[in-house]
Amino acid sequence: MGIKTNLYKPLFAACAFLLATVAHAEVPTLEPLNYSLRYDVDWSGLPIGRIRVKFVEDQFGYRMTVDTKTGGIARLFSSEKSVAKVEGRRIGGSYVPTSYSSSNRGDSVRTTSITYDEYGHIVALDRKPMDKPSRRAPVSREDANTATDPVTAFFTLRHQLHAAMKVNQREASTRTYEGARLAEMKIRVVSPAKVEVRGKHEQAINTLITRKLINGYTEKEKKKYAEGDPPIHIFFSADGRFMPLKISIGLPMGQVSAVLAEIK
Repeated sequence: MGIKTNLYKPLFAACAFLLATVAHAEVPTLEPLNYSLRYDVDWSGLPIGRIRVKFVEDQFGYRMTVDTKTGGIARLFSSEKSVAKVEGRRIGGSYVPTSYSSSNRGDSVRTTSITYDEYGHIVALDRKPMDKPSRRAPVSREDANTATDPVTAFFTLRHQLHAAMKVNQREASTRTYEGARLAEMKIRVVSPAKVEVRGKHEQAINTLITRKLINGYTEKEKKKYAEGDPPIHIFFSADGRFMPLKISIGLPMGQVSAVLAEIK
């Protein structure tokens, strides 16, 4: 027992040092996101697709488009293409969506469209095809209005985490609702890191995304969640851009990574 304790002590000390380094480092002023990015996606080193992201942000509003497409070896199993778009306004330090849409096309087709009022509350929701209530319990409009769309949630979590780091804290959370499922998403700083991006090693901040199911999930989804959500790490650039350089998802069959390949 004593041997194990002696082995663990240096590890715990190293982790504590890394976390303290992140918490107490000088945090650069957060810059708005105004970039067009391409991420190359691989599964344990095998290319399986790409993600194109366009950010437009200023003090008055924001827009974001996420275009995902499978490729490479993934096409042997499925050909998928999805596009999600959001537009919204900045009110103080808050991001308030005005519209959100998503389209997934592949083996099946699903589209979702949500419009919001000036407070970010849902005015209209159109989801095709709709799930049977017996399969997926619908989320009440009252509960749905405690959340925001998944794309706006990215802006919110990025802003909140940056603000938390300014005051030596390491986590932030928000609720998300994409027309069917309501969840709480939490982001937490893990440690400083270095990420290889476009042939260069960049200073980064390793963060972990976790979720808590609230409502709107099928029994199959609940069972899968109970078995353990895959860890999702987002590596943000350690500068004022606070830009996602890499996203890594640990799966039982290997690691899926999306690494920044192009920036404009």
